[in-house]
Amino acid sequence: MPVIEAMAQLGGIAVLYERRDEDIVALFRSVADFTMERTVDFGQRIDLFAEVGRIRGPFAEVKTSASAGGEPVASATLAYALPGGPAGAAG
Repeated sequence: MPVIEAMAQLGGIAVLYERRDEDIVALFRSVADFTMERTVDFGQRIDLFAEVGRIRGPFAEVKTSASAGGEPVASATLAYALPGGPAGAAG
């Protein structure tokens, strides 16, 4: 699995956890500020980190990073759409 895909999946889970009391889904929207520091060898463990930034209405922003062996691998700011529930309801 590519590193950016793993980061996107973790970011979606982090957003859903923040909004766990609402009936929503997190749809991946875009990538910004993606940097790839180095490649990862097959079978090497990758540690993923996600920090939910701002959530405004039906949109969320998450800062993610990945590291392997304690060294940075990649980082990105990811955006999600949150349709459904109170935040995403059409009004």
